[in-house]
Amino acid sequence: MPFGTSLPARLPASTGTEYWVSTTGNDTTGDGSFGNPWRTIQKAFDNVSLTGSIINLRGGTYATETQAEWTRAGSSTNPVLLRPHLSEPIILTGCRIYISGSYLRIGYLEITAATSGLPDGIKLENAANIEIVGCNIHDNPANGILAGPALATPATDIQIWDTITHNNGSITGQHHGLYLGNCPNIVVANVLSYANIGYGVQWYPNTDNGIMTCCTFDDHANAGATVFGPETGSVSDNSWYGIIVTNSAGWGVDDYNGGGTELNDNVYDSIGTGNALGDFQDIGRIVFTNCTTGDPLYVDRTNRNYHIQAGSAAIGKVDSSREVWIPALDIEGVARVTADAGAYAAPQTAPAGDAGPTLIRIQANRQTW
Repeated sequence: MPFGTSLPARLPASTGTEYWVSTTGNDTTGDGSFGNPWRTIQKAFDNVSLTGSIINLRGGTYATETQAEWTRAGSSTNPVLLRPHLSEPIILTGCRIYISGSYLRIGYLEITAATSGLPDGIKLENAANIEIVGCNIHDNPANGILAGPALATPATDIQIWDTITHNNGSITGQHHGLYLGNCPNIVVANVLSYANIGYGVQWYPNTDNGIMTCCTFDDHANAGATVFGPETGSVSDNSWYGIIVTNSAGWGVDDYNGGGTELNDNVYDSIGTGNALGDFQDIGRIVFTNCTTGDPLYVDRTNRNYHIQAGSAAIGKVDSSREVWIPALDIEGVARVTADAGAYAAPQTAPAGDAGPTLIRIQANRQTW
C-alpha cells in the first residue's frame, strides 16, 4: 500500500500575488515589491491579499519585532504562505509568531529567543487550518509550539510537519517542545524534538482525533519523552505511528490522567530505549501494538545527528497494514523505502556532527513552495 495515503490532506498550494519583506525594507515607504520591500512580517500579515498571497522573507536575522500576529481568514482553496525567498536562511530572534486566524502556511524559519513576555516560539489560539513546515524552533523561554492552550481558544485542524523543536523552556516552568491542548484533528509528522525542559510533546485535554507519525524524541532530562495528559476534558481517539522515544528522565510514552476521559488512544509500531522509568507506560488507558524496546542506532547522538544507521530497530518497524499512515518522505524530503519509525528514513550515512537542524532546507520534491 502506498505510504501516507490515509493521512489527511495538506493545505493546497498558494498561487496568488508575491510580496517581499527584508531587514533593509521600510514599512512606511515600501510597497511589498521585490525592489521596495516591507520591513516587518506584521506589515505583510496586515496588508496582503487573502487569496493565495506568498510572503517572501529575504535572508537575514529579523530582530525588531517582538510578535508577528496573523488574525485574518485566508482562502480554503488558496491559503496565504510565509516562506524564505528561495533558499535564503531566515532567523527570527525575539519574535513570536502568534496565529489566531485561518488558512496560513509558514515554513523553513528558524525561530529563537522569544521575549519573556511572549515566551513561546509559535502560539496558536482561535486558529484553524494552519500548517507549520520545516521550522527549527529552539531556545525559547517557554514552549517551542503552544497550540490551543485554553478551551475557549482552540486550535483546530493544525498540521505540523518536518519541524525540529529543541532546548525550549525554563527550568521554573513545565514547558515542552510541542504543547497541544484543545487541538482536535491535529497532525504531527516527521518531527524531531530533543532537550526541551519538559516533554517533547504533551497531548493535553480536548486534543482528540489526532495523528502523530514518524517522530523522534530524545534527551528530556526533566520529564518523559511524550505524554498523554487528560487532566480534564478528553484525550481520545488519537493514533501514533512509528515513534522513537529515547533517553528521557521519565517514561518514553507517559500516560498521565488526573481526571477527564481517555478512550481509544493507540500507539503503534514504536521503539524506545534509555528512558528512566520505562519505554511505554501501560496502565490500561492506551493500547500499545508492536511497541518494543529497541536501539535506533543514531549516527551521532552527542552531536544531535539523529539519522539512523543500518541495523537500527527503527528500520521497517511499521507493520505493512499501517504504511498508509507513514509519510512518503522523511523530515529532509528523502523518500522512504521501508516503513521506518522516526523522523529520518533509513539508512542514512550523514557525517558525524552534521546535526539535524542544519539539514532542514527547502527541497523541490516536497510540495510547491
